[in-house]
Amino acid sequence: MGYLHDKKTEKSTYVSFWDSATEEYKQLVNRGSEYDLSLTLHAFLQKVQYYTPCDYQDESHSICQGGILHPSGHTCPSCSGSGKKVHTSSQDVIEVQLPSEDGENISISPKDFVFYVDVPFDIVKQQKEDVSQYTPKITEAVFGVDISHQQGAMATATQIQNYYDTAQDAMFEFTKSPQRLFTFTVDIMAQSLEVQDLETKLLYTNEYDLESEEYLMQLLKLAKEAGASPEVIENINKRIVVKQNRTDSSYMTIYNIMRKFEPFSNITPDLKANIVLQLPDSSPQKALLLNFKEITEDIVANEPAFLLLDYNQQKDIIKAKAQAFAEMATVQNSVREIRGFNITDFDETDEPETE
Repeated sequence: MGYLHDKKTEKSTYVSFWDSATEEYKQLVNRGSEYDLSLTLHAFLQKVQYYTPCDYQDESHSICQGGILHPSGHTCPSCSGSGKKVHTSSQDVIEVQLPSEDGENISISPKDFVFYVDVPFDIVKQQKEDVSQYTPKITEAVFGVDISHQQGAMATATQIQNYYDTAQDAMFEFTKSPQRLFTFTVDIMAQSLEVQDLETKLLYTNEYDLESEEYLMQLLKLAKEAGASPEVIENINKRIVVKQNRTDSSYMTIYNIMRKFEPFSNITPDLKANIVLQLPDSSPQKALLLNFKEITEDIVANEPAFLLLDYNQQKDIIKAKAQAFAEMATVQNSVREIRGFNITDFDETDEPETE
């Protein structure tokens, strides 16, 4: 769908997002065609070889003449009708008779029997390199930057931010076209149904998570080393999780909801660890924090209506699951369980060793 004004029609029509890369596409087609032709016509092993007339003779003394056995008239099984004796496989052996007299010259040496034509690989490699350069040129023409190439470690924070902002601005401009189409369609439906005072709005995000996972991990490391606030670190962690679960929208939606219920999310990791260690095993908060991943996956698998519930209903489900983990931890660490474990694993006949 077009969203950019077409300069050729004096802005009376629109063009699609790849219009700015039209010339690059044309050059890619031309260079790609030349590359394909070079591969097909020239980039294969070409062999030039001498041959001698086939002199095959079968048991009935029929002799090969031009690929046909005479007088039988059958096709020669040795040369398959070609009438030529050539070296055809790696198992063949070409035998050259030694001179019978001293000083006799051999007009053809073994190296002259076969000649391999040099393949123009340098030309083909250059054509391949030329073709590969058009992909970044096309993406740069469309998005303003080559989004297939992530900024390296030598780039400054400002350069990286400008890089992502340029690409995201181009993507956000593209969203204006489906917005217009959506509002136009809804308005026509409203007129047909005689719906009055209808406000139509469709908003797209202006953040497209273009950062690579490697970049986000490096950003997380720098944030921790700089002593950033828990909210900053949590935001980076969230972006990493989004990157790793991009194809699982249901999991990501539930994950984002669950982050609202995570205990002690606004304090530093060291202080959080100290608080958790002091809590009893029966604490639902401790159980929720230590089993957060398991509870989230349990909700994804067994609570299909979780996303449709209100805040309090979601909170009750999470609290119940955390309480179950807390009760499990309390039972496992009880005196009865510890005593039972000792009785099972300790043999009363064993005497303690003494020095």
